[in-house]
Amino acid sequence: MLLVSRPTPAGEPPRPPLAPATRPILRAPGWAPANRDRVEAFLLAQGIYGNAYDPQRPPVAVFDWDNTSIFNDIGDATFQYQVRALGLKLDPADLGRILPETLGLDRTPSGAQRDEAMEAYALLHKANLVGADALRVPWERKWAAIQRDDALRRAYAVLCHRLIWFYQTLEAVDGAATAYPWVTRFYAGFGPHEVRTLVERVLADELRDPNRGEACTKVRIDHPDPGQTAMTIKLGLVFTEEVRELMAALRAHGFDVYVVTASFGPVVAAAAARYGVPDDHVIGMRLERRADGAFADRPIPPATYRQGKVDAIRAFAPRDPVFAAGDSDTDVEMLLMPSVQLRLIIDRKRKGDIGRLAAKGRRGDAGYLLQGRADYDADAAKGAWNGTTATAP
Repeated sequence: MLLVSRPTPAGEPPRPPLAPATRPILRAPGWAPANRDRVEAFLLAQGIYGNAYDPQRPPVAVFDWDNTSIFNDIGDATFQYQVRALGLKLDPADLGRILPETLGLDRTPSGAQRDEAMEAYALLHKANLVGADALRVPWERKWAAIQRDDALRRAYAVLCHRLIWFYQTLEAVDGAATAYPWVTRFYAGFGPHEVRTLVERVLADELRDPNRGEACTKVRIDHPDPGQTAMTIKLGLVFTEEVRELMAALRAHGFDVYVVTASFGPVVAAAAARYGVPDDHVIGMRLERRADGAFADRPIPPATYRQGKVDAIRAFAPRDPVFAAGDSDTDVEMLLMPSVQLRLIIDRKRKGDIGRLAAKGRRGDAGYLLQGRADYDADAAKGAWNGTTATAP
């Protein structure tokens, strides 16, 4: 069995050999076999067993979070939970600053939808069902009050529909570069510990275990009036054991592991802690803080989207990464950083820029891996990696 030693600087006594460099390193079952082999070879070559390893400058690995490190989106799930459970600390004036008055490059007025959402929020706020004081009211009491009153029942349905409509419409017509920072503003008034508590509630409701036959689903959010388009949201999150194990293996082999996300950083940090990632190794969207320590509704640049991810890595990580994992156009610039030697791309059957990178992985190009999983079939998905390079269905 081969024992590996690092080079010893001149003048220092020889170092003892490291532990045997053995495989398998990655045992979680969902890997495409060729991907597992290439990642394990990369770990052995670039980590502590590699002759060029420098413990003073450990190599950096970066992972996108949503739909890369987990199945589905913790940012979306937490926003949807806030809306549906009335878990917002805004007063009506705060909401008025957040809701856009126009949408799209042509600046289409959103007046009717905005006014409707504002009216619904004001009624629910007056009834102490939403806002800072209402956050302490148990959901069961809120729901009972809503069900007893026709006006409150309608206001609740309108608010849920309209806030989700605004988010999805902003993403569709203004783009993710606008929508992703915008949605972080709904954490205004929360302190860091309150955000972590909120995420723990979301995980308790949303986590699914494919090994127990649990699946993620889609549900409709209807407007109470006829003729309004229903919104569809995804429910359920799956922790990807292959990624959790890979992060642990990278750390064990001397890598510095970061998560770089387009979601609100403290939200992802609360979930990424379950992967062993410390808070200061999560790079995401940020908000200014108020004098009392709570978050304000003002995002701090850079927005961690596309080139913003690269800018944030260079601002907050110690050096450029040698490994990167992602799933969407949001991650392309990060994946293409010149320092990256191995790229892991989750196959989401996307076109555009990420589709072109996925094609490189499909062909087996050097430095590119494509990994498949079980995605949505109609309205349900297991979300687990499927042992191949192609997502199904």
